Amino acid sequence: MKKWAGVGIICSILSLIIFYMAPREIKETQFVTAFEEAGCQMLQTNIHTWGKLSDGLWEYDEMEAEVLRISKELGIESIGMIEKKENENIREYLIIRSSPSAKTTIQIESIQNEEKIETYAIIDIILYEGFEGALHFKEISKGVFEKWEVTPTSHVTMTGTYAGMMDLKEKKEVAHSIMQALGAKVHDTFETNQIYNQYGYTPMVEEWIQVGNHKVNVDLALRYNEYENNTYLYLATPMITVEY
Repeated sequence: MKKWAGVGIICSILSLIIFYMAPREIKETQFVTAFEEAGCQMLQTNIHTWGKLSDGLWEYDEMEAEVLRISKELGIESIGMIEKKENENIREYLIIRSSPSAKTTIQIESIQNEEKIETYAIIDIILYEGFEGALHFKEISKGVFEKWEVTPTSHVTMTGTYAGMMDLKEKKEVAHSIMQALGAKVHDTFETNQIYNQYGYTPMVEEWIQVGNHKVNVDLALRYNEYENNTYLYLATPMITVEY
């Protein structure tokens, strides 16, 4: 799944799920704890938040003004790299600010699907350290949208690695220990030669999405990378939104 495949992420999520906004009190601290106790080397945490701003196509000057407003709300003073992209279906304006400890991307994107044009804002924060702050940045990102009465959707994905290739038994043991630590009920499991994936629901998190007949707010995947000889662990709430 491509992190910046805006059309793919937004359209697939909107077509498959119904998002439920719960009270602001967050009970996700156990996610970080469960991930840390899984015994992997922690690599990064991704906080991906987006919301629909309006119907219709935005001009670049409107996009720039909105990006600058969001930057100010996030406390970003140095803008960094600016990119503009456009094709027959998408027009986007984004800024990227990188540091040794984090990377922040703020993006405004107008998308045309058939006869409809919609404009979205996306805030994507990657933490390379200070993972305990992930939930704090999630709430800040959501607050930017809520301040302007835009309903946000936010996903947090933690990524880590284990040395070598895990067999299926080891993958099941890791997944079971994490789901048990979260008090999660597993709704489904998918297995291929390289990927082991489970998703389910935990009452420890007050936000959830609906997939089919189930509430879902836990998404876990283990994938082996033969070139690096490492097994990657991804743990997300409610869904994984990074490439794996």
